[in-house]
Amino acid sequence: ANTASNVGSGSYPSEACTGNCADYRGVQTRTRSGYLCQRWDDKTPHNTNPYNSTAYPLSGLDGNNYCRNPVKTDQTNVASTIWCFTQSKEKVWELCTPIGVFAACPGGYKVGSQTMRDILKVCAYIIWGVAGLWLILVACLHRRVMLAIGL
Repeated sequence: ANTASNVGSGSYPSEACTGNCADYRGVQTRTRSGYLCQRWDDKTPHNTNPYNSTAYPLSGLDGNNYCRNPVKTDQTNVASTIWCFTQSKEKVWELCTPIGVFAACPGGYKVGSQTMRDILKVCAYIIWGVAGLWLILVACLHRRVMLAIGL
């Protein structure tokens, strides 16, 4: 099976998921609109929560408020991605987006090779350095520029 691993590099949880994100085991606790997720084993403010670790033992619902997409193997009504019940009385549930995954970049922001990451890092330092020199130049030549434009 093609499933995301539970832990990324080091001791940080992975935000990876595949397909409809039923395999997601990250730590996202907010919906797309910023609502805080309700714990899966909590009955307030929404007591209509049929999702729990007994009914969905492989979905990672044990004692947390992380976004998930609980799915049973024979289930046909499945969300397109992770979601949660919210702690807001006005909004019962909402879809979530895994941390680091943006609508414009479905694959996230991961740069595959260490060489490319190093090149991007050097380019970023160069750009910041040039910007810093530009600011210093403008500050030093401020009086001359003002004199030249007649202010």
